Amino acid sequence: MMIDYLNRRYGRLTVLRLVYPGVVYAKCDCGTEKEFILNNLRSGNTQSCGCLRREQAVITAELCNTIHGEYRSPEYQAWRNMLGRCENDPSKECYKNYYGRGIRISDKWINNFEEFLKDIGRRPNPELTLDRIDNDGDYEPGNVRWVDRKTQSQNSRRKL
Repeated sequence: MMIDYLNRRYGRLTVLRLVYPGVVYAKCDCGTEKEFILNNLRSGNTQSCGCLRREQAVITAELCNTIHGEYRSPEYQAWRNMLGRCENDPSKECYKNYYGRGIRISDKWINNFEEFLKDIGRRPNPELTLDRIDNDGDYEPGNVRWVDRKTQSQNSRRKL
């Protein structure tokens, strides 16, 4: 029986030798050599020694920083929370209060944090939160502002 996996490439890995049944010793393109489970290579579950995942994590982090440069900023968090409230997902608790009521997000903002930030501006005070001026209106330019919690509660549909 011919061993068909020797010198064969699986992703970034090249099989060098059989260690014992089902386990091979392989070399990654980055130079790392170690043992791998052959079935994981064949199925595609393992494509490198781990360097591919690390590289992808770095690329993702750089992409986040390149796109908006501040994914931890309060403005970005407010934008993400706004997106989460208005998802078309009936299983979410907030569905009935937002998407289920017809509350939508401006096409200009839905996939573009920079446009949202350009229109709404920086949060001038850490105590302020994002608010819709017309509680029945959409999240869109001219209907969103930064307000304190007292003002926001007065604009709420909840009965106090």
